Amino acid sequence: MILNIFTISQYWQFLLSVGFIIYMVEKLQVENPANAPMHYGYKDAVGVLQAPDKIPSTTLYSYAEGKKYYNKLDYDVYVEQKKSTPKRKGTPLGIKILLGIGVLFCGFKLIKNAFTKLRH
Repeated sequence: MILNIFTISQYWQFLLSVGFIIYMVEKLQVENPANAPMHYGYKDAVGVLQAPDKIPSTTLYSYAEGKKYYNKLDYDVYVEQKKSTPKRKGTPLGIKILLGIGVLFCGFKLIKNAFTKLRH
């Protein structure tokens, strides 16, 4: 009965599309975080917390020493940032090529029109 309605290629396209849809629905259900425990089981995040032995000590600097460290850090950040961002060169090569082709095309048209006017 189905073969009477569809040709063989349409029948296979229909079966493949239905199979693909079923596969995607199953895949989305597995990847959904709400459904993950159903597929992978529950993994309770249980552990023992360890308290630190002591509070980390802070280091106090004088104003001059702190200013010196701050300037050194600021300079290092500035130099690294300058190295990491390349300078822009200007017009990209692709744009230059397109503009050159356009200029050549227009120039060819103008020269061709000038010669045709001179001939007549």
